[in-house]
Amino acid sequence: MPLTAAEKQRRYRQKLKDKDEVGEKEKERKRWAARQRAGKVKNIADLTPRQQRAKRKQWEINNERRRQEKLREKALPVLSSSEVEESQKVNGEQVSRQKVILPILF
Repeated sequence: MPLTAAEKQRRYRQKLKDKDEVGEKEKERKRWAARQRAGKVKNIADLTPRQQRAKRKQWEINNERRRQEKLREKALPVLSSSEVEESQKVNGEQVSRQKVILPILF
C-alpha cells in the first residue's frame, strides 16, 4: 500500500531531525573542545576553591529555578482555545490580559 503525502512528509522530517541531532551534538563537542584548548572554559578542578564554591552555588540556584519552573508547568492546566476566550471575559465583557508575576521560591 503506497504512503500518503502526509506519511511521506512525516518520515522525511523525522529522518532530517535524526540526522541533525547527531550532527549538532558532534559540532557542539568540537566547539567545546576548542574552547577548552583556548582556555575560555575551565573544569571545576581548575578553579580556585573560592571560585569552585561560587560556581557550585550558581549551579544550585539554577537547578532550583529549573525545579520551580517544572512544578509551575505541572500546576498550570492546559486550556483549549475556547476556554481561553471565555477566561478573558468577565460578565460577558472583554477584560484586558495582565501579566501574572509568580514569585521564585528558594
